[in-house]
Amino acid sequence: ESKIINEFNNTKFEANYQAETILDMFRKQVLRFPDKIVVVYKEQQYSYKQLDDITDNLAKHLMSMGVKSEDTVAVLIDRSEFMVIYPLAILKAGAGYMPLDYTFPADRLEYMLEDAKVQIILSEGDKSEKFIPGFTRTVIKKEDIINLPHYHDIELVSPKGENKFVVLYTSGSTGKPKGCVLEHRNMVNFCHWDIDYYKLTEQDRGAAYANFAFDAHMFDIYPFITCGAATYIIPSDMRLDFLALNDYLETNRISVLFLTTLLGKQFVETFDNKFLRVLTIGGEKLPSIKPPEYTLINAYGPTECTILATVHKIQHEDDCLNIGKPIYNCHCYVVDNNMQLLPVGVVGELCIGGAGVGRGYLNRPELTEEKFVMWRGERVYRTGDHVKWLSNGEIEFVGRIDGQIKLRGLRIELGEVENKISQYKGITACTATVKEIGGTQHLCAYYVSNEDIDVEDLKKMLAVELTSFMIPDVYTRLDKLPFTSNGKVNKKALPEPMLSEEDVVEPRDEREKVLFDIISELVGSKNFGVTSDLFTVGLTSLMA
Repeated sequence: ESKIINEFNNTKFEANYQAETILDMFRKQVLRFPDKIVVVYKEQQYSYKQLDDITDNLAKHLMSMGVKSEDTVAVLIDRSEFMVIYPLAILKAGAGYMPLDYTFPADRLEYMLEDAKVQIILSEGDKSEKFIPGFTRTVIKKEDIINLPHYHDIELVSPKGENKFVVLYTSGSTGKPKGCVLEHRNMVNFCHWDIDYYKLTEQDRGAAYANFAFDAHMFDIYPFITCGAATYIIPSDMRLDFLALNDYLETNRISVLFLTTLLGKQFVETFDNKFLRVLTIGGEKLPSIKPPEYTLINAYGPTECTILATVHKIQHEDDCLNIGKPIYNCHCYVVDNNMQLLPVGVVGELCIGGAGVGRGYLNRPELTEEKFVMWRGERVYRTGDHVKWLSNGEIEFVGRIDGQIKLRGLRIELGEVENKISQYKGITACTATVKEIGGTQHLCAYYVSNEDIDVEDLKKMLAVELTSFMIPDVYTRLDKLPFTSNGKVNKKALPEPMLSEEDVVEPRDEREKVLFDIISELVGSKNFGVTSDLFTVGLTSLMA
């Protein structure tokens, strides 16, 4: 026990994360490098001074409209430099920001906005009218920002370390998503660790690849803008075109990159990138992978604990289940069902304490109390993940305890999926699980019905309330669900599903062949062609 507490968790790093904010860290770089480029999107470039000025004035505009400390302001945009501009301005106004993905169903977005009591959305074009028609409060569009007056008489506020930084919604078991609140001090600690661990300098260039609505987007932005480096925003149309992506990375000499596990594995195995010095991958179990010439990091961490909690440098092909050691000021404990500390080598639940542990869930005090608990005088987050300590002080990932799973880097509550499927007319019972097909994991639905079910119509119904990555790829009708002796669905006894076959048009040139090979590995099937609707064979826009 002493070894686990005092040696394995000896992660103390003297950073003033309790009092400092991300804005403090950013402003230091504005003074150091006022004319240095900090954000790049296509032909648009902003220096540290330009980014500081535009976000100062937008922040004052928000304050003039009543935005104050602990408010939540939503952001609804496509990928662009405004992934940096809007959040910084909101933070400078003293509020926290809530990134939205406009591909989510309108009902889901409107629920999130109501739950977070959002009064103002920062957006662009007609996105708010098109994707959240039920939102009747204030929308500020990027097209209007250039004409804002200069607010010389308004003084910016100074957020504190314990103030709200961001609200991120994740899948919830009750059928409704839950908003996870992180604070400035959480992100400050993360950035200090990231800058030190990756040895970031003003010479580095990071690529912002992650989906803006999920926590990894912060990994792509804040460490770079708080150390004098630059972040390059990857355009939406490039995110699944790996040939174009690698060309972009090499042309712009990107040195640091994060990709979700399967995409990262595919990238490593497809390209010999000459300019990357480190690639971090994470989000789900890592299959066997041969390390590239540059550094490859396998990372682990729940949203509730600020992006990452542990990291491990991949040394050899069979190193894939090792998720490494805790980051600065992060503490990892492996416990049994009674919350008793377990020794090295024994599998138990991973609980995480320390500087990364967030505030909890918005408006969900019971759930917050259940998942964020006091343990030996420390507030820890119960991850629901089974792990074990290795003798060298690193952690090996084993799997999920409950019905929450990670698929393609995104968390899904199976209960939420099952709840929606069971509402379809004619379905009397159902379950959902993840099954491996052709070497790749797929979300699969099994149902019992008293009549024939139109699967395409079922998918359309699910798409109204569930995000695309939560809609099963495969549907199997059963006479009855298998049960264990204690009355629970026996998911291990479910039959192996089959992806449906179709007539295919073979790749016609080298570019199509490379893309076909990438996508076939991601979806675990070659039963499609270059003219197929890839969403029907398991590819989603959020695989990344």
